Amino acid sequence: MGTPEYMSPEQIEGREIDYRTDIYSLGIIAYEMLTGKVPFDAPTPAAVMHKQVYEEPLQPTSVNPNISKAIEKVILNMQFSLTLFLLHYILDNIKIIL
Repeated sequence: MGTPEYMSPEQIEGREIDYRTDIYSLGIIAYEMLTGKVPFDAPTPAAVMHKQVYEEPLQPTSVNPNISKAIEKVILNMQFSLTLFLLHYILDNIKIIL
């Protein structure tokens, strides 16, 4: 399993994982290092996992305005690379069904 705050959506949903999961988790760590907060926080592990799957994090610069836009873009791209992976995964599976 893993620590909910650092898990990727596909880990939470029990899907196949690859190196992009590590990039996603590294993006979570970078977000926390620069803002002092994890991007998805909630009172219970289940609530954190729900946010990981269904919500977007606050922009890092909205939490810490001292972060440069370039660094913010890198952090968000780490999380976005996983979103692209999931989109391709879904589309590939739709092709199989059709």
